[in-house]
Amino acid sequence: MSNEKPFFGRAEELTTLEKESARAAASFVIIYGRRRIGKTALVNEFLSRHRGCSLYFLATQESEEQNRKVFRGQVADLIGNEPLKTVDADWLTIFKLFSEYTTAERKIVVMDEFQFIGKSSPAFPSVMQKIWDTVLKDANIMLILCGSYIPLMKQQTLDYSSPLYGRRTAQIRLRQIRFPEYPLFYPGKGEKELIPFYAVTGGVPMYMETFSDCRSVEDGIDQHVFNPQGYLYEEPCFLLQNEVSEIGSFSL
Repeated sequence: MSNEKPFFGRAEELTTLEKESARAAASFVIIYGRRRIGKTALVNEFLSRHRGCSLYFLATQESEEQNRKVFRGQVADLIGNEPLKTVDADWLTIFKLFSEYTTAERKIVVMDEFQFIGKSSPAFPSVMQKIWDTVLKDANIMLILCGSYIPLMKQQTLDYSSPLYGRRTAQIRLRQIRFPEYPLFYPGKGEKELIPFYAVTGGVPMYMETFSDCRSVEDGIDQHVFNPQGYLYEEPCFLLQNEVSEIGSFSL
């Protein structure tokens, strides 16, 4: 029996990814949005529909060198190039070997939490620009850069000052689940019951999942918000610390 969780919603975003995958030319998609909004789930659902030559890489806050080592190992396993694991190849070489790997299917590369590498190595977006311009843009490849910290993702991939500016073929800013889709997540509940769930969870998939087994919103608040050991008890503090880049004083 499969332990995979069912995937609901995101029809428009999946349609965009499918269209990009079907492009005759290479595609370069940027996906960004706040944490716990479902970016990784969206990417994994898309990849589950394209089980051919696809690679999912999750960057960490370790050094650029360590991230490159892990990425190199994943590419080596995928293309069957065992010697690559022992060679200290640079990013350009790794992507070049991947692009030259012969396959009937379109090759898909996902770099999740992309902003971590750019944070540890500010030159990395420029490296990716060179990789796209010289290796990927003429290959049968779909490149997806995905990230959680909106200011950093914009700075590294979307802003005019970014070396990657103008190279994307599509971008998706993932937002909250809309209320009309709530019956998919909470089957058996009527509209009046769903409104309080929507008011509390705000369309954030992780919060919706947290409340999925609760008999009522009140029970969910007691278990997960008011309870000091609850998942959402300190969530406001975590969000403010991680998502607010500039703090100022405001007066009415």
